Amino acid sequence: MNKSRPRIVFLLPVPHQVRYRRRIAALTELGARSRVLAFERDYYPGTDDFEYEPLGYIAKGQYWRRVVPLIRAIPRVRRAVRGADIIYAFGMDQLLLGVISALTNRSKLRFIYEVGDIREVSIGKSLLSRGLRYVERLLVRRSKLVVITSQAYLSGYFDPYKIAGNTPFIIVENKLPANYVQRPDDLCHVKTSPLTIGYFGLIRCEKSLEVIAKLGKQVNGSIQVVLRGYVFNSQIDIDHVSRWPGVRFLGPYNSPDDLASMYSGIDLSWIAHSHARANFLWARANRFYEACFFGKPMIAQVGTEDGRVVQELDIGVCIDLNDPKASVRRLVEITDEEIDRWRANLRQLPESVYCYTNEHLRLYEKMWR
Repeated sequence: MNKSRPRIVFLLPVPHQVRYRRRIAALTELGARSRVLAFERDYYPGTDDFEYEPLGYIAKGQYWRRVVPLIRAIPRVRRAVRGADIIYAFGMDQLLLGVISALTNRSKLRFIYEVGDIREVSIGKSLLSRGLRYVERLLVRRSKLVVITSQAYLSGYFDPYKIAGNTPFIIVENKLPANYVQRPDDLCHVKTSPLTIGYFGLIRCEKSLEVIAKLGKQVNGSIQVVLRGYVFNSQIDIDHVSRWPGVRFLGPYNSPDDLASMYSGIDLSWIAHSHARANFLWARANRFYEACFFGKPMIAQVGTEDGRVVQELDIGVCIDLNDPKASVRRLVEITDEEIDRWRANLRQLPESVYCYTNEHLRLYEKMWR
């Protein structure tokens, strides 16, 4: 293997995920010769400057229907991994595809498995769930390294289900590049009137919108909520939502170009999310790191990894979306003194909390250690 310029084949379940792009860009910048293969599916659009080889279309959430496109992709992936040093797979489906495609490969490939999402079926008690965990256990123990975006994935999933074995893990959070975007000097000090909450990114949490609706009806305009991004839930009628008292939907945005102006217009960032899947307890939201970057206190979901960090650093408030009345009551009770304290704590945060330092260099080096 050419350690100075390894040949890495990246396998993606969808091309327009920010985390995937940042990881690929960082490893390529460090010297990797990258080849990106990705499936396509209904997802929010990304920038057009990302080159990849399409592997076909897969349906969102319908896991059994993915089998056929995965099988069809094997010949193409098999050709792509010839002469490669590493297969870097985002998700178990892609790792399985990579392992199968490399069976006839004579060179000794190394597999890197990145996990930023655990499907609900993987943590159940059914025969299917146990079977999937068995397959994942075999795949993980064949891997050189497992990359996780939160320590909670290890303590909440891999350790309890004894999936890890002796395979090493490394944590690489969903942080932002240090030179992400220019920040106005006075961003942390700006206050809006009325108090404004920003819910940015993928808008898909129905429980969040339920709390926002109740909040708008109760406060009579003293708190405003700005929604901006992509609606990623067919149950949400955004035209109806935008007619709620105190709620404005401003449509999609370009990231990172529009972020400074967006965050400069809010006092609090909504990062709370609730889902039936246990994964939401362990995952780290991009919105957390963006809010830290722009110095905005957060509204987080209690019991989640993001909520734990928000409470630990005292940079926002935690609510329970499963109790809308109590959540609204807590939001209404937020004081100027609390916001000032949270902002002061955000200003004192080391940039390493929300911006990458040497994480990708450690990952790059650990791939063949």
